[in-house]
Amino acid sequence: MKFLVFGFSVTAESDGYVERCAALCASAHPDHEVTKVAIGGLQPDHARHLVEDIVSKHKPDALIIEIATAVYRLRPENPAQIADHTAGMEALFEICRRRGMHCGILDLPLTGVQPDRDWMAATDAGLSARYRVPHRVVPLTEGTLRDNVHPNDAGKDMYAAALFDLIEEVAATPPDFSALKSRRQFGAYAISDVSVPGGVYRDFSRAGFREKMLSIPEGGTAEIQLPDRVSITGLIMLMGPTSGTFLIRMGEVGDRMHCYDRHCYYERVGGKPLKPTVSDRITIFQDSALPPEELLKGDKDHGPRAGGITHILYETAVPGSDRA
Repeated sequence: MKFLVFGFSVTAESDGYVERCAALCASAHPDHEVTKVAIGGLQPDHARHLVEDIVSKHKPDALIIEIATAVYRLRPENPAQIADHTAGMEALFEICRRRGMHCGILDLPLTGVQPDRDWMAATDAGLSARYRVPHRVVPLTEGTLRDNVHPNDAGKDMYAAALFDLIEEVAATPPDFSALKSRRQFGAYAISDVSVPGGVYRDFSRAGFREKMLSIPEGGTAEIQLPDRVSITGLIMLMGPTSGTFLIRMGEVGDRMHCYDRHCYYERVGGKPLKPTVSDRITIFQDSALPPEELLKGDKDHGPRAGGITHILYETAVPGSDRA
């Protein structure tokens, strides 16, 4: 059985808990294959747009969802936040239902979360019970983290053991999606699948996430034609030493996106929202302004700005739902 762990920077770490769990499975369950795709720095409300394509490429028998390590979990609890998280999880379950896949939820610890006010773990527990999707919550344990979320060696071993137990349960537990009525669908157009006249591309690869990236030099403009009119909601874009700010136009609507932070001493991709706008065209201009943020380490690149795009994010309502 092939298990795909989808997560963020904790899952992305080399020699991390996924690799250690894979080693445990190699001895105890040699018929189980454990792989991962992880995108550090992404948030669940952007990541959910990418899962359909990732699953299509990797074709797992089971999906393990690791998204509780994002700062998204620290957002204030309110009905709208819980509804948004529920919609995202149910959209992922819908992918599993269509493909006949098993599913599991792994909630790893994050500092700053109050156990009695952990709306995300509580919501995941309710979804687990409703759809018979195995769920593990790993508690915050002293001496297992090296910062606010990334584990040390002891933590990696603890997470690997939790993932191993979850995989055993997921393998033996077909989900029950008979009551599932997903009301929202989260999609993404890969930049390699849309029309960009004169576009220049490069390869991007990190922690199992491998995509073509559209490069936009300082002062350059990308005119992107989409296959359909959709509600454009965000981008997956380059965050790195030479990234900066995009000026964006969708039809008559203008927006801007800052693609730089204090972690930009290395290259990664990030997700950022846009004002939801129905259009089949998006124009992106790479501004020349040097970002004001200072890096946590290393020397800041003061050269020309150069951005990159891998995906255009969009949302559609499910026909017959109250959002259609």
